Amino acid sequence: MKMTRNRGPLAWFVLAVSTLFLVAPAIAAQEAPPPPAAEVDAWRTVDDRWYLVSIGGEKAGWEHRQVETNGQRYRTLSDSKLTLGRAGIPITIRMSSTFVETVDGTPRSVHMVQDMGVQVITTRWTFEGDTITIETGQGDRTRTTTAPVPGEPWLTPMAARDHFRAARRRGDATATWRTLLPEHGTNLVTVESTRLEAGDRIVEGAVVLVTTWRTTTDLMPIDSVEAWADDGYLVSAVMDSPFGRFESLLAEESVARAPVTSVPEMMISLLVATDRPIERSLEATTTTLRLRTSEGDLPALPEAASQRVEPGDDPASAILHVDVGAEQPASAEELADPAYLAASTMVDAEDALILALCRRAVGDVKDPMAQAEALRAFVHGFVTEKSYSTAFASASETARMRTGDCSEHGVLLCALLRSQGIPARVATGLVYVDEFGGQEHVFGWHMWTQALIDGRWVDFDATLPVRYTAGHILAATSTLAETSGLADFASMMQLMGNLEVEVLEVGYE
Repeated sequence: MKMTRNRGPLAWFVLAVSTLFLVAPAIAAQEAPPPPAAEVDAWRTVDDRWYLVSIGGEKAGWEHRQVETNGQRYRTLSDSKLTLGRAGIPITIRMSSTFVETVDGTPRSVHMVQDMGVQVITTRWTFEGDTITIETGQGDRTRTTTAPVPGEPWLTPMAARDHFRAARRRGDATATWRTLLPEHGTNLVTVESTRLEAGDRIVEGAVVLVTTWRTTTDLMPIDSVEAWADDGYLVSAVMDSPFGRFESLLAEESVARAPVTSVPEMMISLLVATDRPIERSLEATTTTLRLRTSEGDLPALPEAASQRVEPGDDPASAILHVDVGAEQPASAEELADPAYLAASTMVDAEDALILALCRRAVGDVKDPMAQAEALRAFVHGFVTEKSYSTAFASASETARMRTGDCSEHGVLLCALLRSQGIPARVATGLVYVDEFGGQEHVFGWHMWTQALIDGRWVDFDATLPVRYTAGHILAATSTLAETSGLADFASMMQLMGNLEVEVLEVGYE
């Protein structure tokens, strides 16, 4: 049997790429005296760098970094454009951020723009005392929420630059700081850089003394190696990831912005082969799987909904039990969490069209479980163009375009459930498929939805003609709230390109 489900949401790909650009502190601008008082409102560029970005040795796009000052504030700008392939279909992603802070390191505002080929999403953070006001715009809709400013000490981009530069000048072996990476939410991120070696390198036609540092964060289980010129600017950043080697290399603007001619493939290479097929996988109601990481320990996997996890023989393995219909109870914290019912930019459950589709799908059905299944079946038929051409659309965008892959199915169903008053979240992991991309009997990265019904999380996969199958591996869950980010998908990043799956047992009702 050949199956053609949609899978492989690009969200975590984008977040992983952006982390390579954001972890390093702002490029070290040359010190400049403050301007005369009459010119205090005039922004001046004090550093401006372009970087060519490649993935797996193929050019994927560019990044632009710039620092400006008006004598009282710094403005750090980062802009990137990447073109990636999903099963042969090119996707272009544009992301930019502007962080404004005072010269003494007090945060003032952040402005972010995310363009994944559907509607552009803009987000502005305004720091006011102990509160961050978050305004998100999408099309003609604007949403305003608030979040607390982290109470623990942390550094803004230019303050982090100064901290790291001082460590380099002192010859320190390590440098550690905490900061905010707005693209990844409002939680603090700890960054640690360890000195590796120093040596001469030819940079832009000149011999430059360069020091390399290995940088790691508690946000992602992937390190990057950064090369810094003795004058203080970033020369290159390299990250070995499941998608291939990511490299951001200092270049002339014309070189960085030259067209991408061969698009790096980001999906097929991450398929996970099994030792034997799961026969009649749409009918499978129970499975027992042995998971093993090729390198390092297996990250803790959630015990939620249909999934139960048993420790393996060693830290690199685990036995996974999936039983459709035997859902795990939700925790007290989950039962009390308002985020599972709240609207957000991605899960815009209060959108007029979402509300109308919800009424249309549910009709007179009263039972919550039956309502949830009616909504799942509705989304399965409503998204008529099963396409990889969308990077990561919100629920309302999907409702209007009726196109997308597993992430669009999962997010739309999540919004419809919340509109109906049923708490919901998205689930990410893998799903078994008989054939995809010329490979047979594989697990592919996937997104679906979980609904909180009668105190238990229940799995719903809107890409399937049935509610759910035992051929799923749950790696993470997320509310997709405004303040959440890559941390929700950290365990997935540890598994991508680093997982072996053995099918031990399959059951059918």
